[in-house]
Amino acid sequence: MKSLIYDKVSHKLSTYNFNYSIMFKNLISLETIAWFHNSDSQKVSFPSASTIKIFIAIEAFNQINKGVIFEDDIILLDGTMKVGGSGILSNYPNNSEISIKKLIYLMMTQSDNTATNILIDILGMNNINITINKILCKNSALNRKMMDFDSIKRGIDNYTSASDLTIVLEKLYTNTCINKKYDTLILNIMKDCANTSKIPKKLPSNITVSHKTGELDYIENDVGIIFTPYGDYILTILTQGCNNLDEIEAISELSKIIYDSYSVLTNSKES
Repeated sequence: MKSLIYDKVSHKLSTYNFNYSIMFKNLISLETIAWFHNSDSQKVSFPSASTIKIFIAIEAFNQINKGVIFEDDIILLDGTMKVGGSGILSNYPNNSEISIKKLIYLMMTQSDNTATNILIDILGMNNINITINKILCKNSALNRKMMDFDSIKRGIDNYTSASDLTIVLEKLYTNTCINKKYDTLILNIMKDCANTSKIPKKLPSNITVSHKTGELDYIENDVGIIFTPYGDYILTILTQGCNNLDEIEAISELSKIIYDSYSVLTNSKES
């Protein structure tokens, strides 16, 4: 399996002109295949964009599980909390009542930046980073809030890696991140991700994908678990340095190549 998938993806990657860090993990055999733009890319962190929100959701449910906060706790939306970019909360009237549960859902499905920043304030940036370290994601860190472009200009950004995102999704899949209840809940929320322009775009309509996208100028990321009749797998694709539309198309193309190769190989083994 490894040779066919690796060769097909490598051939396609040779036609692209951007930095990439890609990882595939078969959740049945646990076989891992990786493609990196250069030999150092496996350990080099990429700007996470909104994929960092996976870690924020984990810390939110971690605190809920411990009774530090509660899903039904209500936040009064204040005008000073609102930021632009992705999401719908910035359009809500001031003094709207929003539950913690809804903040998490909007952060993960709409990539809502206002919801994310409110959660960072509630959870604590340091607590989120402690949890990132506890789940052994050593190349990931939350260093700024969403839409904080002044920090980006000063070289302060949020980072992750293909290996870290693969690690955390496998932990969620195997219920070894928080516990079965909350790990399953996070993956179910991720099935409602509104942006389907990347990993899911060219897959058959009956295939379920639990994923989280991220994007900034010249950066397009997507990471998810693809649930198939032939077995499930993790796919992480981080790209940087090219036109966003080209990167989006590339991610969808690579996802289809991997799905097609995986389904052919697993079918042939069964027959």
